Amino acid sequence: MADSLWSSILGATAVPLGLIGLFATERGGKFVSNASRSVRATFRPNDGQVQLCTWDEVPLGPVHVCTDPRSSYCHGKQHVGGPLCWEDTFLTLLNQWNPLMPHHINKKPAYLPMAKSFLQIEYKLLLSFIFLSARGTIRSNYRQARNTFEFGQAKINIQEVRSDVLFIHLEGVMEDSFTKKHLENLINGHPPFIDEGLAPGVNVHRAGWITALGMKEPYEEKTTFLPIYSDQIRYERGTDKAKRGYVFWRSMDRVYRILVEVWAVAFSSDSDALKDIQIAIKALEVIRQHETESGVEHILKLTTSPLPASPQLEQKIIEHFNGKPTLNESEGPGFRAEWRPALRNVLEAATTGCIRCIGYFKNGGREIEQIFGPTWMKKLRESDLYLRGCPKQT
Repeated sequence: MADSLWSSILGATAVPLGLIGLFATERGGKFVSNASRSVRATFRPNDGQVQLCTWDEVPLGPVHVCTDPRSSYCHGKQHVGGPLCWEDTFLTLLNQWNPLMPHHINKKPAYLPMAKSFLQIEYKLLLSFIFLSARGTIRSNYRQARNTFEFGQAKINIQEVRSDVLFIHLEGVMEDSFTKKHLENLINGHPPFIDEGLAPGVNVHRAGWITALGMKEPYEEKTTFLPIYSDQIRYERGTDKAKRGYVFWRSMDRVYRILVEVWAVAFSSDSDALKDIQIAIKALEVIRQHETESGVEHILKLTTSPLPASPQLEQKIIEHFNGKPTLNESEGPGFRAEWRPALRNVLEAATTGCIRCIGYFKNGGREIEQIFGPTWMKKLRESDLYLRGCPKQT
């Protein structure tokens, strides 16, 4: 009788004891965790899903359209802490991406807590947010902490969850909306103009946009340039001094070549014109050698009287500097006759554009790559990125 009772007790406890042993192993722990997540996802499907926002799904045209005339209720809404705070930052600034549309819905990976909400985004979308919200001064102490970065008004906090997974927390408001095309250009290293119409159809390989910048009036750096830019352009200058800003150097060097190889050659027999051209060339040589505009104003004293530039002439100058930096000998007489009346306009546009460029980027700290640093840049490009709520909430 006693043996029979003892056998029954052992049988009743065998399964629980076996489960306890299973729980104690790593494999068993994963089994229980996965089972728990599966059960939760069954009863609360949203907890088991994560939405993916892709660059391709952002429609062409403006990425933000105001929903309220009061900016503080729309793109100027200040950050409010919470588990879904990205809705008032990221989704407000890029509100033409509609999260209610049937976008990518993926099963939530095991490394994402079931009880927390996330939005997966692509690298281009993170940079878009930075460009949209980066206003104000980029301070020299732009890096608040090891994993927190400031871009003017924008603040990015990064948490490395795994070698290929990053959690991102965003703060920032927007002043101006950009089109998707303009954002893509900025991401790819185009000149960081706020007004994408400053140099329509800008060719970053040519120099027309430099002269467009030089003819912009009135000019103020903070209303012309974003405080940051993506230093993506690679260009061999033939010197090891310049380490950044190649989108500027490539076009500024082309301006120099056109003045030396076209204008100085074409006007070699016109002493008055040649004197002004050589002054402009000397000013650009100072900029190229010392990588600063300081002192150039003492050199740049042109003698030719200027003429008011019509919109047609301004466009003609831009197109000329978008052209080839060569001139055939047979083209010389026609070139002199065509351009002699506009000589001062051309030289002022070329030199002023270069002066404004070097004044903008001569001091480091504006490059997104420099602010993040090479290690974080590599991780941001190669990892899965998830927007999360405020750190204290997650």
